Amino acid sequence: RYGPPDPAEDADAFKPVDGAMNRACRGATPSDNSGSYCTAYGPTDAPSLDACKALCVGTTECTGVEYSVGKCEVWTRPAGIGATVAAPGYQCYQYEPFERVDGFADRACRGSSPADDS
Repeated sequence: RYGPPDPAEDADAFKPVDGAMNRACRGATPSDNSGSYCTAYGPTDAPSLDACKALCVGTTECTGVEYSVGKCEVWTRPAGIGATVAAPGYQCYQYEPFERVDGFADRACRGSSPADDS
């Protein structure tokens, strides 16, 4: 990630995986559930889905979140979330933030060269 976090942009950076609702995140396959893929937080640290997402945004390596009432997992698996499994009450979101480049202020997007505005 580049630049300071922007809550408005970060909210749009979370994409539902397999519809998100009633889905638990997994690695490469539905049975791939290594504890090394995430950090778990309880209700004190993540009392809501938004709080869980905020923990993700504050984690440089975050690739997504899994949330259920009272439980938040901030995923840091380098290959991201590759699958889900049915799990009532759970939600799974991939984190794909917009990356600002070239100083990220007073800039306009261009194509293959600085003059390419097509």
